[in-house]
Formats: sequence, structure tokens, C-alpha cells
Amino acid sequence: MIPIKDYSEIRLIPDSLVILDIDDTIIKFPELGKEWWKKKFDEYMNLYNDSEKADIETLEEWIRNVKIMKPEMINKESFNRFINDVFSNKCELVLLTARQIKIKDLTESHLKHCEVVVNPSNIYYSHNKGDEINNLLNNRFINIKSIIFIDDMLKNLIDAHKKVDQSKYDLYLYNFIH
Repeated sequence: MIPIKDYSEIRLIPDSLVILDIDDTIIKFPELGKEWWKKKFDEYMNLYNDSEKADIETLEEWIRNVKIMKPEMINKESFNRFINDVFSNKCELVLLTARQIKIKDLTESHLKHCEVVVNPSNIYYSHNKGDEINNLLNNRFINIKSIIFIDDMLKNLIDAHKKVDQSKYDLYLYNFIH
């Protein structure tokens, strides 16, 4: 897993599948960073003493906030160059987010606000990113040999590392830190 701070650090391989996370990888809500999430989770944990309930309440509060906030692009110029390079290298591009499908329209509006142009059929929603990558490889991108996965959450990269068969695929994992 390679830590990066900019898209220019990603080595593209022609004809590969490029998978990008959305939140804190492409767009951000400066007021709702990882510190916010941890603080809110801890508050709900103290209130309910139930990690599942605390996680649900934190997520619901995050959703209420992002419904009224406007996202900001992370490294917009570098991102646009990267996306141009993805297509000039004949790569397939998908976005894979842990957001819930119930906020699909909101997700698409956030991307549109930041001028991220992507076909909505190339946006996937799953908390189990390794499983979803395997689903994509088995059902949609069956001729792919190389996968480039960029995510800000190390746990998602570890999940992909554990679940993608690396005897069949070259897997390149980038931990985006901004």
C-alpha cells in the first residue's frame, strides 16, 4: 500500500481498472473530517454504550450535514490530469464509495457540484470494498488484469488486499492522504 498525497503519484497501467473512493479521496467536507467522525462516534458511544447504535447515529448525523453542505474538490487540477490520463491509457474507471445507496442522488449532486463527470452506472455503493471489487471483476470487468485502487481508508485497502485473488490480478493499492 503506497501512501500518496496527490494523484500525480499514481502509476497508471494501460488497460487497467481504476477504482476511486469518493469522500476524502476526490471530494471533502472540511468541517466533517476524520476527527469529526471520531468525536461524534465517541459522543454517541458515551450516550448509548452500543457501538452499532453509535455508528448508525454518527452516519445519520453525517448525512444530515452533507445534505446542506457543499463539498470541495481535493487537488482539482491534479485530479483532472489524472482522469485524462486514465482514459488516454484506455483504463476503465469506477467510483466505489462506502456511502449508502439511499443517498445516491445526493452523491451524484456532490460530484456534479465539484464538476466530476462520471456515468452514474460507474458509481458503486458498498461497505465491503474487497467484495465489491471481486463482484466487478467477476461480472463486469472480466478481461481486466490490473487493478489500481485509491482510497483514504487503510481498512478498505486491506480488505481489497485480502479478498482480491492476486494470483489472477495485479493489485496496486494507494492510500490517499490529504
